[in-house]
Amino acid sequence: MVCTPQAYRWAYLMQINIDSDIKGMIKHLDNLQKKQIPFATAKALTMTAKDAQEATKKAMIKKLDRPTPFTLRGVAIERATKQSQAARVFIKDIQDEYLRWQIEGGTRKARNKALLIPENIKLNKYGNMPRKKVSTLRAKPNVFSGEVGGVSGIYQRYKRKAPKLLVAYRREVTYGVKFPFYKVVAGSVRQRFAGNFRQAMKEAMATAK
Repeated sequence: MVCTPQAYRWAYLMQINIDSDIKGMIKHLDNLQKKQIPFATAKALTMTAKDAQEATKKAMIKKLDRPTPFTLRGVAIERATKQSQAARVFIKDIQDEYLRWQIEGGTRKARNKALLIPENIKLNKYGNMPRKKVSTLRAKPNVFSGEVGGVSGIYQRYKRKAPKLLVAYRREVTYGVKFPFYKVVAGSVRQRFAGNFRQAMKEAMATAK
C-alpha cells in the first residue's frame, strides 16, 4: 500500500508493508485456498485503499478550515490488481498544488506575481477569497494598489483615517503542517486490512472452482 500526495513529482513515498499480516493469515490454508490469495489480496488492498480514502476525507474536514467539495474530491485511489498487488492513496495534481503545504509545511514562494493574502475582506463559506474578488475590489474608486508603511497590497482609502489593508502582497508564505495525511492513511490501513483480507478470502473461496 502506497500513499503519496503526488506520486510522480514528489520524491517522498510512504509504503506500508502488509506482508507480515498476510503471512500470519495464510499459513494454515490448504492448496485450493492458497490459489485464491493473489485475487483476495488485490481485492483486500483495494478495499483498504477505499477505507483510507474515506478516512482521509473525514480527517480533512476536522483538520482543515472548511475544505471545499473540490478539495475533498482530490483524495483518490489506484486499485490493486492480481499482477500489481499494490494499491495507492494519493492527492490529485490540481489539489496537490495547495494541499502539499498543509501536508508537508514549508515556505511557498511566488512564481511570478506576488501571493495574494486576504486580510480584511469577507471570505466565502469555505474560508477562501472569492473568485474575481481582487478585480472587483480594484474597480472601486476608493480602493488602490500600493504600499503603505512598507506593506504592499490592496487598500481601501478613507477621508479621515489611515487606509485599511484588504489584501496583502507577499513574496513568500511559511506554512506549518496542519494535515497529517500519511499518519491518517497508515492508521486506516493498519486498522482495516486484516478484516478486509478475511472478507476477500471468504468471497474468493465462495466463487473458487
